Amino acid sequence: MNWELKNFDIKYYTIDSWTFSSNMDKKNFNKTFILCSECEKKIIAGQKYMSEKLKTSLARMPLYILPHFLLENPLDKEDLDNFSDKIQKSFKIIKNYESIKEAKKELEQIKYYYKDKKLYFTLDMLFYKKQQQSTKIIKTIKDIDPEIIFEIEDSIQKVQKEEVFSNDRFNISLESFVYNLPIKQKENSPTNYRYILEIYEKIFLKIKINKKKMIQNFLRLLGAIHFGNHEFIGSTENTKIAEKIKSQNKLLLFLENMNLFEKEDKMNIEELGIKDENIKKYINTVGYDEQKTALFLLGYLMGEIGKKEAKGNDENKKPILNKLNYKGSDFKKIQKLYVTVFGKLKQEKILKYYEKLHGIIGFLINKNENTWNLNASENEYYILSGFGYSNMWKEKVDKKDENIIQEVK
Repeated sequence: MNWELKNFDIKYYTIDSWTFSSNMDKKNFNKTFILCSECEKKIIAGQKYMSEKLKTSLARMPLYILPHFLLENPLDKEDLDNFSDKIQKSFKIIKNYESIKEAKKELEQIKYYYKDKKLYFTLDMLFYKKQQQSTKIIKTIKDIDPEIIFEIEDSIQKVQKEEVFSNDRFNISLESFVYNLPIKQKENSPTNYRYILEIYEKIFLKIKINKKKMIQNFLRLLGAIHFGNHEFIGSTENTKIAEKIKSQNKLLLFLENMNLFEKEDKMNIEELGIKDENIKKYINTVGYDEQKTALFLLGYLMGEIGKKEAKGNDENKKPILNKLNYKGSDFKKIQKLYVTVFGKLKQEKILKYYEKLHGIIGFLINKNENTWNLNASENEYYILSGFGYSNMWKEKVDKKDENIIQEVK
């Protein structure tokens, strides 16, 4: 047989590292992995089938989805083809979410197919990268319970159905992570892919995710957008920071629906006396505690100030955002920003509309001064979340005075 296996489409072995050669001989690889000619043919046929039926991509990275049948195998090739087709369709739905109604119907059919055929299996996801004639395996996620596909779909659907996101035309999916994290690219492929693959592994295996680290990375991408840095997949020239923040918040809510974050406290927003039902509904939906709520409301006021600033210049700029450095702000800077926002509300002649809301923020900041547990990145991120929310309601500062006052009485 040909010991170099040149006919293999997927070459994940080595014939140039002497530590893998027979008897540590740099020239002797022909006894390292011995196959009969019939075995070679079966492997080549299996690789061809993988490439045709089980090959897909996620986050612009190619991968194979490989099933391991636990009890019964598919009866014949037609049955195996049907099974592979179902695997591909179910993965496509959570990878690139399009229609809730169609996705739900498709997934129910897929689930019924699995049970009807009595196919009990786990999945391996094998991410790889082609390098000339070889295949470099980047990461393998093993022993995935296929039920996780339906749980992911349910969690995505729950976010998409939230009323506070009803005016958002962008749906989220697993693919969304590559556009919302600081992922660099070369030739349309990610280069710093380890972190995002780690996220996918934790999603599919139901392992807790470090929320603080994710928010730090979210903030880094927002900073790139603000400063016109286009080195990341999600920071293209036309990217709007407010829309990016909404997508990031939806991804955080998706992960929370999956129970992948440590449990956090949530505040009763009714206790604050805020009259704006939209604000209350949003805070309840995303589940903020007192500290996050204070920052969110502070960012919301910055957004309202920014709208007035943008109307006062030809370039539609919002100088208030320059008060953030997108690298994080400690608690003392938050206190200073609180005072600055008061001055800006007064300067833009909209203080009378938001004075009580500003007072509520001060109450929450003072109450939590000695127990503040958010880090610098979280402080800025939750402020930007409020800014992003403000831009969901673009005309608020243009309403009649009495209507705005009624909302914040």
